[in-house]
Amino acid sequence: MTLGELIAAFRADADDRADGLIGVAEADKPYLWRDADVRRWFNEAVDEACIRRRLIHDSGIRVSVKAGNSVYELPGNVYEISHISFRKAGASNRENIRLVSYESMARMRPDWREGAVHTNSWIDYAIQTDRYIRLVDAPNSPGTLYIEGYRTPLEPMKADADEPELHSMHHRRLVDWVNYRAFSVPDSEVVSAGRAAAGLAFFTAYFGERPDADMRRNSRHDTPQVNQPFMV
Repeated sequence: MTLGELIAAFRADADDRADGLIGVAEADKPYLWRDADVRRWFNEAVDEACIRRRLIHDSGIRVSVKAGNSVYELPGNVYEISHISFRKAGASNRENIRLVSYESMARMRPDWREGAVHTNSWIDYAIQTDRYIRLVDAPNSPGTLYIEGYRTPLEPMKADADEPELHSMHHRRLVDWVNYRAFSVPDSEVVSAGRAAAGLAFFTAYFGERPDADMRRNSRHDTPQVNQPFMV
């Protein structure tokens, strides 16, 4: 479905119609909700769906690496890395990098922060935060990080002909989120706690609960979730 079709579907569900107004510009029709707001809510819906169900997996993320530099900003729409590797400039092969947490890094190498530049050309570990990737240790040569991970859409939908960057099977369920947002507007003419709650419930039943910050943080690492023996 296109954005224009999605907006029409929402207005039909919400009985927000302006039929019979021949010759009146779309922007001047007396809808309860403005197209600009509905468009914004549909873009929110796509982002929410992606985060809740990991719907967009991108294997083409590239980050240029400089010798001696260990911290790099991730593209803003990438929220979870599933695999990362490094290829030294001029090399034919990549070296896999283990994605770990700060806590795991401290257990494996308590003095890891003291390291400056790696003595070899490869990188052993990487730590992901919300916005950055930190390499351990900094490489001694330039190269490229090859990142696979989950992201939200590259661009928001703007024109009526734009389509969500999701499989078409999910499109109709995006309307549930817009129902939730529309009927939550603090306006006595449109607010409806029941219809808002129903929209959110339908959306959640289909796309799942939104992961909290701790769950998203834990999912960034590939550290095995097993009991580790106490070493002396």
